[in-house]
Amino acid sequence: MSTSTMLRVAHSEPLVDRFDEMRFQTYYLFDGVWLPGGAVNSAGVVLRWFRDNMGQVERMIARTTGLDPYDLLAREAEAAPPGSGGLLFLPYISGERFPTFGNYATGVLFGLKEHHTRSHVVRSFMEGVMLNLRLVAEALRENGLQFSEVRVTGGGARSRLWLQIMADVLEVPAKASVKGDAALWGTSLLALKATGSISDVARAAEEKFTPDLEVKPDEENTAVYREAFRKFEKLLSAVKPLFRELSA
Repeated sequence: MSTSTMLRVAHSEPLVDRFDEMRFQTYYLFDGVWLPGGAVNSAGVVLRWFRDNMGQVERMIARTTGLDPYDLLAREAEAAPPGSGGLLFLPYISGERFPTFGNYATGVLFGLKEHHTRSHVVRSFMEGVMLNLRLVAEALRENGLQFSEVRVTGGGARSRLWLQIMADVLEVPAKASVKGDAALWGTSLLALKATGSISDVARAAEEKFTPDLEVKPDEENTAVYREAFRKFEKLLSAVKPLFRELSA
């Protein structure tokens, strides 16, 4: 989970969307292992946009204290309740690969009222990313692919709040490894297998993957996000035809 993010599941064979909607792709990993799933453009980039354009105070505090401005934004988001008081954010500030809107898609903040605060807005940005990722999860589940946990790497994995939102929205535990570059380590394991230096990539990965953070879904939060996801899908369906029509 970084500038963009993706959700993929290890599977024993290639898989295409049985509903003919092309909602995910399947990558070949190595013999007997395929990775169906989807990537979304807009993840950490939405918080970076907020930091750069509306986070002047956080940047100033960071310069004088050495604190991470993203940590400061997360603290502010924690002041808002799950569901952000009804705010919904479609996080497509960089266009989008999934859903397949392309560059016509834009960010949408919906439901803003006078009682909402900056905390609600920041949290809605974080929630919008995960609600969008749930679209990928639902596409996989509808095609018979279940998963019991998510393993998370990247800069966004350092945020306990974002991990909690992920676990609550996807309704599975989230485990994060933030020490070192896990993606680089995974690439190294594949190279070792290709050269015959190791035979069991899964075993090697299990031996090296030690979660630094682990969160479990909160039942009350999950109920809130189920309803939020229903509204997210409805909002997305309503504005989807407008993306291209109103693009300029």
